Amino acid sequence: MPIAPAFDPTTGASGGAPPAVASGQGEPLLVLDWAPTGTGGPYAGSYAGVDHTIAGQVIKVQDKDSGASSVGTVSLEAGGLRIQQTGGSGDPLAIRLDLSSLTGMAGTYNGLAVNASFSVTTLSQSNASLNMMIHQNMPNQANNANTAFDMQCQAFRNTASNYQIKASRWNSASTKTTYSYTASSLTGGGQPANIRLSMFGTAYQWWIGADTTAGAGVFQSVGLGANQRKLVQAQGSGAVIDAGLAYPIIGFLVGRGETTPNDLHLTHLRVYTYGNP
Repeated sequence: MPIAPAFDPTTGASGGAPPAVASGQGEPLLVLDWAPTGTGGPYAGSYAGVDHTIAGQVIKVQDKDSGASSVGTVSLEAGGLRIQQTGGSGDPLAIRLDLSSLTGMAGTYNGLAVNASFSVTTLSQSNASLNMMIHQNMPNQANNANTAFDMQCQAFRNTASNYQIKASRWNSASTKTTYSYTASSLTGGGQPANIRLSMFGTAYQWWIGADTTAGAGVFQSVGLGANQRKLVQAQGSGAVIDAGLAYPIIGFLVGRGETTPNDLHLTHLRVYTYGNP
């Protein structure tokens, strides 16, 4: 008798019973398929963060540095989770999810794939940026509170006609190694209407990329255009002896003190695991 697959590679949806052994020994397992929509908020943040349950997920909002508020607003709308950052602070507006309770997210040798989709209203300030991070531990402030080997994907405005991608590996709480992509790696035109960010890999190396396609990303489907992906080593070169790392925290950082508002909607967040549960 045929066995129903646990993963549909065409739609990204889970179906049937997952394999008894583990998703990574069969097919990747879609553990989160979140398309936030509705009405709610605004949801207040703080320096250390305030937890809110939004469209079924607990979201930590961190929107201040040690001084002035970053004047950020998070709200739930029909078009998705709206994230606005209007400056006033040296730190970005950050939202983070702790997904450690989901299958495979706490596994230290597991594979992980994260795809996030945004519609863009405004991302036009000279330093405007949208970042996705995977963390080993929950940071206690919006920025510069990371753990060594946390990973980051950044879509940013280089010029009005050139939006690019960067990937970063954090070496300490506030220092990182950054890998730049080819100019116009995101778009050679003006501000994109949509941005998708993607990471997939293991504790030791990550494919990190982005594109401007609308809609949810399916497993490893994001960033297939020219110069839209890089393979980044998480723990240096050569042989690595390590107990493995888990990345159960997913974070998004918008802006950093711009005077022109950044205004985006998170429309889809898909998270897959593969490996031992």
